[in-house]
Amino acid sequence: MLLASIFFAGFAWWRNRAERQRKIVAELRERGVGVEYGYFSFTKPKNGDWVRPDEEFFLCSWLRRCLGDDFVYDVDRIWYYRSTPIPIDEARPVVELIKSLPRLKALMMDGDAVRRGDLAQFRYLETLEVLTLTWRSQVSNAIEALQKELGR
Repeated sequence: MLLASIFFAGFAWWRNRAERQRKIVAELRERGVGVEYGYFSFTKPKNGDWVRPDEEFFLCSWLRRCLGDDFVYDVDRIWYYRSTPIPIDEARPVVELIKSLPRLKALMMDGDAVRRGDLAQFRYLETLEVLTLTWRSQVSNAIEALQKELGR
């Protein structure tokens, strides 16, 4: 009885965690953010660093089909940038949502909305393998100021 209680308590905790992540992923995707999961495989990925869903271990694939991506995997990669700078008031809610993800390995986004204090609040900063923040408007402003200073 005790073992069953421990098992079901663990399952309930895992399910609640998966449900929180599912809601975050749904909101991120509504805002146009690219989200990918880190799939598990015993073999080396064919495309390099990342395992595709068709290469994952069969048991994980079965669990993912039955319970959903968020129950089996954490979000692994996020990208959020466009050819034109993203307005800060549009990107700030995305930054706040990203902060609540447990284990992220790659974050690529328009960095104008990321403040210095935000990086300290990212829980996954130690496990991050790829961090790309494009500072379009700040770089453009610095270039314009330099050009004015040089008289061009």
